[in-house]
Amino acid sequence: QREVTMAHNSQLAFHVANMLQGINVTEANLFIQHHSETKECWFEALGLLDAHSMQVQFFAATIIHTKVKKNWSQLHDNEKEQIYNALCSLLRSQCSNYGEKKVFLERIILALCGMSLRVPNGLVNYFTIALELISGAQAVEQIVLGLSMLSVVPEEVEAADVSRTVQLELQDQLINFSLQFAVMVDQLSEKALTSRELFIALLKQITTWLSSGMTLSKLYADHRRSFDLLCTAVKMADIQIIAESCATIKALVVLKEFPKPPQRTEALRVLLENMNSQTQALLVSYQTPPAEGCTIDTDEDSGRALVELCGAYTTLASVDADGELLCTGFPDPNHPTRETDLLAGYYSNLLGIIRLKPRSLAFSTFDFWAEFMDFSAAEWHPLVRESVLKELFSIIVSHCTYPADSLHWSQSERDLSDDQEDFVSFRDARLGIQEALVMCLSLLKGTFFGTLQSLLESFEADNFRWMALEVVLFVLCSSMEAIKEIVMKLTYQDKAYQQGILQFLYNALHVVLSIPSSYYYDAGRKLTSLHQTVCRFVGSLTFLLTGNCNERAVFQLNNAKFCDPATGVAPSTVYITNFYYLALRFVLESADCPHSASISSEAAKAVHKLSVHGCKKLSIELSDPSSDAWQTIVFTITTTGNYIEKNSFEQAALLVLVESVTRCVMEVKSAETKAQLLGSLGDKILHSLSVELQKPGNTLSDTRLVHLLAVATQLIRFSDVAAGEDRGAHPLLPFLTIFWPVLQQISADPRVAQYPAIECAIFGIFGKVLMSVGKPVYSQVPNITNAVLSAVAARGASAAAALQCATVLIDCLGSQVSAENSTANSTLSAADSSSEAQAQRELLLGLVTRITDLYTLTPNYQRLEHQVATSGSSSDCMQLFGVTFDAMEQYFTLIQTYLVFCRDMFAQSGAQLVEKVAGLCCVGLAHCTEKEPLRPIMLVLQSLFVVSNKFTSENTANVSAQMQSQYAIMTALGGYGPRLTRLLLELLSTARIPSSLVPNTTETLYNLLIACELPVGVASGTQPWASLSGQSRQWLEAVVYDPQCFTPLVEPSHRQLLVHLLASFAESRSRRFKSLVQDVYKICSSELTVDTL
Repeated sequence: QREVTMAHNSQLAFHVANMLQGINVTEANLFIQHHSETKECWFEALGLLDAHSMQVQFFAATIIHTKVKKNWSQLHDNEKEQIYNALCSLLRSQCSNYGEKKVFLERIILALCGMSLRVPNGLVNYFTIALELISGAQAVEQIVLGLSMLSVVPEEVEAADVSRTVQLELQDQLINFSLQFAVMVDQLSEKALTSRELFIALLKQITTWLSSGMTLSKLYADHRRSFDLLCTAVKMADIQIIAESCATIKALVVLKEFPKPPQRTEALRVLLENMNSQTQALLVSYQTPPAEGCTIDTDEDSGRALVELCGAYTTLASVDADGELLCTGFPDPNHPTRETDLLAGYYSNLLGIIRLKPRSLAFSTFDFWAEFMDFSAAEWHPLVRESVLKELFSIIVSHCTYPADSLHWSQSERDLSDDQEDFVSFRDARLGIQEALVMCLSLLKGTFFGTLQSLLESFEADNFRWMALEVVLFVLCSSMEAIKEIVMKLTYQDKAYQQGILQFLYNALHVVLSIPSSYYYDAGRKLTSLHQTVCRFVGSLTFLLTGNCNERAVFQLNNAKFCDPATGVAPSTVYITNFYYLALRFVLESADCPHSASISSEAAKAVHKLSVHGCKKLSIELSDPSSDAWQTIVFTITTTGNYIEKNSFEQAALLVLVESVTRCVMEVKSAETKAQLLGSLGDKILHSLSVELQKPGNTLSDTRLVHLLAVATQLIRFSDVAAGEDRGAHPLLPFLTIFWPVLQQISADPRVAQYPAIECAIFGIFGKVLMSVGKPVYSQVPNITNAVLSAVAARGASAAAALQCATVLIDCLGSQVSAENSTANSTLSAADSSSEAQAQRELLLGLVTRITDLYTLTPNYQRLEHQVATSGSSSDCMQLFGVTFDAMEQYFTLIQTYLVFCRDMFAQSGAQLVEKVAGLCCVGLAHCTEKEPLRPIMLVLQSLFVVSNKFTSENTANVSAQMQSQYAIMTALGGYGPRLTRLLLELLSTARIPSSLVPNTTETLYNLLIACELPVGVASGTQPWASLSGQSRQWLEAVVYDPQCFTPLVEPSHRQLLVHLLASFAESRSRRFKSLVQDVYKICSSELTVDTL
C-alpha cells in the first residue's frame, strides 16, 4: 500500500490499495465510486497502469474502460489524444507479455476500442494497429494480441452509445475490412497447429466476424483453409479447442442462407463426418487411460467434450427446417452409401452417449431428440422409425430402473455412492427427465406403452422383479399430465389409441391394488422406493378415479369398458372409477409408514388429491350406512383419528390427512351428519390433549401439544360453511363447546409459560375459529382480547401471533360492521348504526387503543420518539416492539386492517391515537431495514395521507363523511409532515431499503406531499389540486439541501434540480414522479449517474 501511494501520489491510489487489501473497504468503495465520476480520475487512473501490482493495473484499466463509456465527453480533444496514445504505447510495449498479463491487456483493448469508436477515423487507426501487430509479429503472443483486438470490435460497435448515423458508418467499415481479415485467418491457419493459443484465437476470429457477412457456405467455398482448420479443431485432443470449435459451428449454422447454396449442404456433411469421427473416438476412449500428449486426461474432460458435441448436434437439428438432418440424411447422388453412413454415425453416437455413466450425460442429448417433434412420423428416416427412437426409450427406462442391490442402499442421500447419487439425480424431475419421457410418449405412441406392458407382465410373472413394476409406475407418473391430455381430448382422432391407454392404466391399477400390503416389507425387504412410487401413481390417477374433468369427457370415460385382466372379458359394469374406494383406502393405510417419512408424505398427498377431487362422489349416497361411500368415509375418519393418537405418526402427513377428511365431511348435505363426523375426529384430538395434559411435572411434551393444536387448527380451518348457509348451526359448535375449556386449561397450565410455541398455536386457533365459525363464537371475544393484550404487554415470542389474532378479530368484526352499515345505507355516523354494530365498533377501537398504548405509554417510547424527532435516527427500536421484527410488522398490519373497516371511528377517536400511530410509524421508519415491517408501515401512512380526490361513492353523503374524517386525521397529524418527509427521503438517499420497497416508498411520499396541501380545500367543501408551493416544498428543500443526504449530488445545481423535479412532477399528477424517485434511488445506490437527472 505504501509503495503504491508513494509512487502514485493520489487519493485514488490510496483507496484502491486499501480496497484490494481489505482495509476500510466501505470507505474506499464510496470514494472510488464518487471520484471515478470526476475528470481528474482519468489521469490518476492512467498513472496507475504502470504500478507493480497486477491487481492495481487491472483496477485502473477497468476505471478507464468504464469512463470511456460514461464520461468520454469530459475530455478536450488534446486530452483524448493524450490518453489514446498512452494506451497504444502501453499495448505495443506489453505485447510480448500477453500470456502473463492477458486479463489486464484485454481490458486495455476494450478501453482502446471504445475510444476508437468515438473519434473520427478511430476505427481505421485501430485496425491498422492490430494488423501491424499481426503482420510484424516475431512471436505467437503478438499475433494473438492482434487477433484479440479484432475479436472485440463487432460486439463493441453493436453496443456503442453513438448516434445511428455513426453506428451505420462503423458497420460499413467492419464489412469493408471483413474480407481482408478472412484472408488473414486463412494465411495464419497454417501456423495454428504450432500454438494452442493461436488455434483458439483463430476459431474465435471466425465466430466474431460472422456479423460482417461471413456464412458457412462462403467459409467452405472461399476460405477452405479456415474451414479445414475448423474441421481439424473438432477432432483435436484438447477440450478447450473442441469447445471453441463447437461454438463456432453453432454460430455458423444458425445463420440461415436464402436461397440455400449447395455448398452449405456439402459443408454440413463434412462437419458431421468430422463430428461423428470425434464423438466415436471419445466414446471408445471414455473411462480408459489417455494417450500420451492428449489433454483430455479425465473422464470429466471427455464428458465435457461429448456435451459440447451434443450441443453442436442439437443446433444443427434446430435449424433443420427441411429435415435434411432428421429425415432425409443429406442424400448424395454421387455417393449413395454416404447418407446411411452419416445417419447411422450420428444416431449411433448419440445413443452411445445416453448409455454412458454418469447418467447426467444423457440430458445433453434430449434437446436433439425433441427436434423430431417438428416432423410427422411419416417424414422420419426409416432408420429412426424402425429402431432408433425405440432404443432411445429403452435406454432411458434402463437408466430409470433401480439396480438389484438398491435394497441395501443407505436411506440418507449423504451416504450414497457416486453412482447411487447419479441414479437419484437422473430421476429428479427438476433436471429434465419428465420432459424426456413426455417426448418419448409423443414420438413413440403405442410403442411407448408396449415397452411398459412387457415390463408389467414380467412383474406379474415374477413378483420378485419389483424394479420392473416400479419403473413402469415411475414413467407413468412422470408423463401423466401428457397422458391425461390425450385421454381427455374429445377431438382426438385415434380413438383406439385412447382406449388402449385407458386399458393399460386399468391393468396397472389392477396390479397395484392386488398387491397385499405385507409385500412391501416381508422377508426382510423394505421396498420403500416401490411403495412410494405406488402411492404417487395412485394419486396421479385422480382425474380417472374421480371423473374430475368436463362432463363430456366424463361421459367418454365412463363409457370406456375395460377387460378384466384375469378373464380377458369386458363386463358391462366394470369402470376404472370403481377402483376409487379401494385406492383411497390403500393410500390412507400407506400413510402410516414408520420406515419412511417420504412414503407417508406421498401417501398423504394422494389421499388429499382423491379426497378433494372426489368429495362429491363420497357425498352422494352417505344416507345409506351400507353404501361404499359411507363405509369409506367412516373408515377414513376412524383411520385418521387413530393416526392422531399415535405420537409417532409423521406430522406433516397427518395435517394433510386431517385437511382431506374435513373437506370430504363438509360436502355432506346433512348438518347433523357433518357435526357427528367432525365430532368423532374432534374426540380423538380432545382425548390426545387430555392424555398429554395429565402427564406429571416436566414430562409434558411441548412438541406434542403444538402438533395436536396444529391438527385442531386444520380441522377448524377447513370446516368453513358454504356461502349462504346458516352459521348458527355450524357443525363444529358441539366440538368447540368442549374444546374451548381445554384451551383455557392449557393456557392456565404454569408449565406452558416456558413454551411460546404453544401460546402461538393457541392464538392461531383463536383466529381460525373466528374466521370459520364467526358470530356463534363472538361470546369468546372478551377472553380472546384479554389474552392478546397480555401477550403484547409481555413483548415475548408470542406477541406477533397475538397481534395477528387481533388483526383477524378486526377483520371479522369490522367486515360485519361495514356490511351492516352498507345495508342500512348509513352515512357512517355512530348515531345511525345499530346498537350491536356500535358496540362492536367501540370494542375494536378500545382494542386498537389499548394495544397502541402498550407501546407508546412507556419511557422507552418517549426516548425513541425524541431521538427520531431531533436526530432522525433510532438505534434500539427492537426494545419497544419485542425480540423480533415480526411483532412490529403485525402491529402495523393490524392498524392497516382497522383503517380499512373503521376509518371514521379512528378519525373521531381524537388526536391522541392518530398522533401515537404516526409516532410509531416514525420510529419504525427510522430504525427498521427489513422490508417485512417497512411495507405495512408505508401502507398505514398511505391510508392516513389520502388525497381527497380519491374519495368516490354513489352516495354523496358518504363522500362528505369520508372527507370530514380525512380532515380530522390531517388536523391531528399536524407537525408530522416534515419528520416523515425526511425519513422517507433518507430511506431513498441512503439506499437503506431493498429495491422492491421503492414503489411503496414512492407512493407514500407522493400521498404525503399532496395530502398535506389539501386540508383547507376540504374544509371549504372544494377539491382543488394541490400546488407544491407551500409547506410540502419547504419540507423537500430542508432534506434535499442537507449535505448529509443525497451525497452523490455534489453540485448545488443538482439539488436545486431535484427539488424542482420532485415538486413539479407531483403537482402535475404525472407518472414521471414515480420514475423520478426510482432513478434517484438508483443514483444513490450507484446504479446510475447524476447525469440521469
